[in-house]
Amino acid sequence: MSGREMHQTYNLNLEAVLSVLMRRQLSGTLSANVPKGKGVREPFRIEMAIDHGRIQSCDIKGAQKYLRGDEALKTIAQLGVLPWLFEPAATNVKAGVMTSRFGIGRPNQTNGKKQTLRTSAMKTPTKPRRNPGDPNADIVNAG
Repeated sequence: MSGREMHQTYNLNLEAVLSVLMRRQLSGTLSANVPKGKGVREPFRIEMAIDHGRIQSCDIKGAQKYLRGDEALKTIAQLGVLPWLFEPAATNVKAGVMTSRFGIGRPNQTNGKKQTLRTSAMKTPTKPRRNPGDPNADIVNAG
């Protein structure tokens, strides 16, 4: 899923939608609104935090019901096909991986050497070049 895609919808059961997210290594929020009806006493919302296709947290929130973790997952698995909405995280890259991409970070993520980040503001100032043919050659960094 590229950065220009805001969200993706899936009409699948829990196992199938998780398989898609795992295969694509996606991170973000997976949610579904479940209406009252067929075996459901009250409408509720499902929210899952997903990191690289794996469930990090799972909540069911209703007016009178709140389930978390394994209990919530068992309930969701019994519901069958649901209209899922997946919203990608602001970035699908963890901080450590991102810094490694730019050549900084923990040694095990780079070349094993300690890395530091130098910005243009941190560079050592260089001496201005003087052009011997310039009549203003004696005026260097007057300000």
